[in-house]
Amino acid sequence: MELKKKQLGYQDFEGFVRDVDIIKGELNMAFVGGGQGGSKIVSELIRLGYYGFIYNTCKKDNDYVEDILKSIDSDKKHLKYDILTLDGYEGAFKDRETGQRAIIDNQNKIKENVIEAKPLREADFVWVVVALGGGTGNGSLNIISQTISKLRSKQKFNGTRPTVGVIAAVPEGSSFHKIEKNATDAINEIRALQKKKIIGSCILIDNDKLMNDYINSQENTKRYKEWTAYGNLVVSRILAEINGVLNLNSSETFDKSEALDILTLPVMLSLGKMKITKATNFNKDTGLKGEEEYFDNLIEEALTKYNVLADGYDIRFAFNPGLIIVKKTNSKVLTDRQAQIIRNCLRKKISNSMAEKDHFGIHFTKTTGTYKKPSEEDEAIIYVLLPFLKLPKRINEMVERINNKVNYKKSIMKDYEEIDLGNTIDDFNIIDETVSSTPSEENELEDLDFSKLGNTDMNEDLDEIINPQNSDDKESQDGDDFPDIDLGDLSELLG
Repeated sequence: MELKKKQLGYQDFEGFVRDVDIIKGELNMAFVGGGQGGSKIVSELIRLGYYGFIYNTCKKDNDYVEDILKSIDSDKKHLKYDILTLDGYEGAFKDRETGQRAIIDNQNKIKENVIEAKPLREADFVWVVVALGGGTGNGSLNIISQTISKLRSKQKFNGTRPTVGVIAAVPEGSSFHKIEKNATDAINEIRALQKKKIIGSCILIDNDKLMNDYINSQENTKRYKEWTAYGNLVVSRILAEINGVLNLNSSETFDKSEALDILTLPVMLSLGKMKITKATNFNKDTGLKGEEEYFDNLIEEALTKYNVLADGYDIRFAFNPGLIIVKKTNSKVLTDRQAQIIRNCLRKKISNSMAEKDHFGIHFTKTTGTYKKPSEEDEAIIYVLLPFLKLPKRINEMVERINNKVNYKKSIMKDYEEIDLGNTIDDFNIIDETVSSTPSEENELEDLDFSKLGNTDMNEDLDEIINPQNSDDKESQDGDDFPDIDLGDLSELLG
């Protein structure tokens, strides 16, 4: 696949992307972007060729995104997207209640446009992408996630797990209390949605990490005007590259079903990446032990230092990992035998975690370097998809701090009574038993009332998440409470 210069923009990929199609691959992904933050991330994926459905309360923001996309493809022959401006609002001003009201007030418009967006129904997996500090994306996350999940109720993985996930940008640590409270409310909702089997995995984007990565790199600060532009490219890059790997030839294959087995888990999903650019000469006297120690340290770095979007996950709460190695067929930088050593090192690292199995692939490329500057040098890339049952440290500390505020529970429950937040999927009838694109089903969402997407059950789940009981199965091994899914419920959640 060849990306046009305008289409690529400032983006660059690993060289192997020249050998594959990152869009028409094994895994067909589509994206729904809400608000300013979500729409900008999704616009980067649209320009690469993925389908994107963007909605916002601010017309100016939508016009800005559409102008960029039209500058790449003026008549939409190559890029596929829909952009929806919600009526009656000129932005949500980082107020999640305003975002919720905007969604409710525009429910008919949203349902009509969602039904017409066939890629949202036909994709293997759909991501709902929002920034958690605002406004439109934050306030709409719960209702939009439920709507997309119900629309895709016939596309469950293995018949039980939803093929809808969330990508959520968490505001930086210097944010005001209101912004952190917005994010905490949304994270509590995400966990409740996972517990209800409405969504699968959630990829958290820690803005603190991306900002620091940007500031600490002279190359990044020269190339990108601001850290947010850099961050949007990082998110789209890692998703597209991992999708592209699935199309490479392999000796051991990490395929679509294995990817979906991870993406549909009710977990926080960490994405790691590191590159090996030179062979290591091991001392003959140390033998295999020295080699194992080297790769043990390497996988440790892959799990801690080279997380792309968020740091601080606790390895004790890791679940079924995915490990993908991309290299040349006869690589001396990393042989097939050494790739197996890396797999064994990963297994040892998570041996005391909640993991039950792993997914592994060795995929081959002819092209290394980068997409813009390809080469034939001997290199290897390691991708790690690691699910976690707990939040990463900084974000968990933020959630705990906000949830423990005096009268927080009382105030949030009052808010939830005023604006209903969520229902179980089975409690509202959105889609008929048969799913097709026939004209008779154009109004299949007409019975869905956004203002009634709430009941006692969802509130009880939120109450439990916000105020976890001090039972053995809700505590970490060192006694710290995490506002996350109960480990005892995992088998039920996995179907």
